[in-house]
Amino acid sequence: ALTANVLGISSISWTWTGVGNESQYRVMATTGGALSGDLPQGTLSWLEIGLSTNTAYSRQAVAFNVSGSSASSDITATTLALPPTGLAAVDVWVSSLTVSWQANTDPNGTEFQVSYSSWDAFATGAGIATATLTTATSLTLSTLNPATTYYIRARALNANGIPTAFDASTDPDGYLEARTLPATPSSSPVLTANVLGVSSISWTWTGV
Repeated sequence: ALTANVLGISSISWTWTGVGNESQYRVMATTGGALSGDLPQGTLSWLEIGLSTNTAYSRQAVAFNVSGSSASSDITATTLALPPTGLAAVDVWVSSLTVSWQANTDPNGTEFQVSYSSWDAFATGAGIATATLTTATSLTLSTLNPATTYYIRARALNANGIPTAFDASTDPDGYLEARTLPATPSSSPVLTANVLGVSSISWTWTGV
């Protein structure tokens, strides 16, 4: 039986059980072709390196001797994703703001998760909202409060749902700080005039 241990963004360790009577093993791509070369008798693992981020790889282990070969079942493993980079607020309004980021070599189809809070910069975990996952590299957060500071962070997930760290490329704390605009005044001021003489008028209005 073949098993996989994903070691990071670019490597997978493939391990299998010994079968006996083998003279060599090979790790094969399920699309055809040996990847490992001939591995000596008794070898039970092979490290594959130089892989792409958040990418699925299907492999099988094959035992050989002079009489023929015996192959394991195919299995598939997916490398980890990289955290996004360059998280920034690109469009800020009274009740919404848009953030964008770079995929950082993660392939098309990678899902990104944005969470945000107006409480305490994620210090206690209180008041955190999480937006719907997106495969885009920007997202608009809506129904926000006016004149409020929001703390925003983003991370990627690989195809198995394993999350990366949060983007820390623009802030070592791993979040962005953005403030929504103040609301439009709720009422109109009332303007009055006080004529002071032949050449001056004092204008006065009520607060809103």
